[in-house]
This record gives sequence, structure tokens and C-alpha cells, in this order.
Amino acid sequence: MEIYTSSGTRMGGPGPLIRRFLAHGGRVAEPKPRTGKPNVSGRRVRVLAVVHGWFPYLAAGSERMLQHMLSALPENEFEIEVLSFGAGPDVIYVDEYEYDGVRVTVGFDPPFEPDLIVTHHGPGARVSHQLAQEFPDAATIVVFHNERYDIPDIVGFNADLNVYNTHWVKDAIQLPGIVVHPPLEFDRHYVDKTGPCVTLVNLQDNKGVGTFYRLAERMDAVFLGVIGTHGEQEVRRDLDNVLIQKTTQDMRDVWARSRVVLMPSQYESYGMVAAEACVSGIPVIAHPTPGLTECLGLAGIFIDRNDIDKYEQALRLLLTDENHYQERSDLARLRARELACQSQQELSVFVDNVRELVR
Repeated sequence: MEIYTSSGTRMGGPGPLIRRFLAHGGRVAEPKPRTGKPNVSGRRVRVLAVVHGWFPYLAAGSERMLQHMLSALPENEFEIEVLSFGAGPDVIYVDEYEYDGVRVTVGFDPPFEPDLIVTHHGPGARVSHQLAQEFPDAATIVVFHNERYDIPDIVGFNADLNVYNTHWVKDAIQLPGIVVHPPLEFDRHYVDKTGPCVTLVNLQDNKGVGTFYRLAERMDAVFLGVIGTHGEQEVRRDLDNVLIQKTTQDMRDVWARSRVVLMPSQYESYGMVAAEACVSGIPVIAHPTPGLTECLGLAGIFIDRNDIDKYEQALRLLLTDENHYQERSDLARLRARELACQSQQELSVFVDNVRELVR
């Protein structure tokens, strides 16, 4: 097989080398139509998740969502492994490891001939495109987490099943498929008692760190800034009422310190932090992105991220009026229960669709 590298050079070579170039922006030169359907009679379906990075080295919301989708596949029907390119904040020095009972191969050489290839994001889609050429009987699934990054490459993969993380992203892409919202895990986020802080998770510009600090300058309330796992973090140490918390994989540490969550994000395809805060009844004040409005529904308090006066007004009301706070807290808990039920229903539909692809 030949590919075009990101610089436009046409080249061929062994599979692992070709896949490495694809992960870094190359594309398949002359894709061929796939020919058949996997033959899985009498055995479990071999599922290969192809990803640019995986737990515990890369643990963003999209990885969490894909992990949930894979976990929903019944173990007696599906045998799941992960092929990770090793992306993450730290160098990975192992070729293979196990995470949450699933074997993970690091590199660009698939550990077996798959019956089903599942992927997400541009690097995974480009490499999976080549793997689908190499294994033409394998069924294919791709997950869209947004409508803006590497979309031509993901669409060009031409997967058998498209899965979207929201209705609004599905509407933007305009291709057939199903919607599976990022699943909400109650046990990972519920706390019996919340705290006093006004919280922002991920201290970068897109997440509204400027709004966060401007509010802290105006108010006597205690603010909590949680360092994120991606993007340039803006950490200020000059404000006495701002606490900085390191990145944590256990968000209950954050919710136990939080009374209100701010999400003045310029862009969110969904906004999982908002849903997670709702589990413990923590009200969320958010910029009305399509993702956040779909996530929070009537539980959200929506204010334009540039309107600091209205943010301050809404925040002061939550912090001083206990009756108002309780009403918003009850709405948040109700929304969390709705999202949890929605997750179970959507994952069930996903499993049914996967069965149709491979049986």
C-alpha cells in the first residue's frame, strides 16, 4: 500500500512504518473498497480499538467515552484489545501493558487480525483506514467527538457505523449514525458533602480562565482552579482567595471542595465536567455553547463568557441565597439522573448496532 505523507510525498513501505506516517498526518493514496464481512461463527468477535493514546497515560474525556463504549460490549461475545500509538504527556517505555483488564499494545503493529476496528480522532482514523485495507473483512466504527478537528480524515475513513457524542455534532457532520453521549459514572463523581469553592477545571483560555480570575479579583469567595491535562495552563499565585489544585484522576477530590462550577468555555463539544458536577448537585454557570446547552439542559445557568457583571450577579445569588441555591442544586441532581438513564439506553442501542455489523 502507498500513502501520501503530510508533506505530499507519495511513498510505500512496511505496514508499521506506513501507519506511523499516517498517524502524523499522512493519508491513504488509493483506497480500495472493502469486500466482505467478518466470519466469527463459533467464537468471540475480535475487537481492536485503534487510538493515539490510552489510559493511564492519556485520560481525556474522549478516551473515557470510548472506554465506556468498549466496556458495554458483552465479554462473552467480544474479545477487546487496544492498539495505542503511545501519545500522552509522558514517554511510554513499554511495548505492552494491561489496563482495566484490557491488553494494550503500544506501537503501530496490530496484535491480531481484527473482526472489528473501532477508532476516534484523526490519527486513529487515518491508521484505521490503512488497517481496513489490510483486513478488508473487518467491520469498522468511528466516533466523532466534535465537528472541527480532522473531520475530512475521519469522514474519509468511511466507517460502517458513525457514532456521535451529541446530536448537535451529528447535525453538523450530516452523515448517518447514532448518538452516544459521553456516559456519566455516578460512583466516580458522587460525594456526600460538597465544599465552599467556586471551581474552574482546566486553567486555559478556551475554558474561561480569564473570566475565572476576573471574578476572583472582584469577590471575597474562595476560588479553586484545577490544573488540566491539556492546553497551556495559566496559574496565578498572586490572589489570596484562589487555591490551585493539581491534576487528579479522582474528581471526587474536586467536588468535595466545590459549591459552584464555572464553565465559561469558548468551545465545548459536550462538557463532561458539567455533567459530573451535577451528580453531587453542584450548580453550573456556563457559556451557552451547543455542547453545554445539550449537556445541561434546564439545569444550566447560561451567561455569555464575556459578561463578567452577569457572572458575578449569578454567582453572588448562588452563594448568598440558600433557597435559590437549593433549587439549582436539585435541578442539577435531576439532570444527572436523566443523563445516567440516557447513557444506559444509548449504550444498549450501540451494542445492538455492533452485533448487526458482525453477525
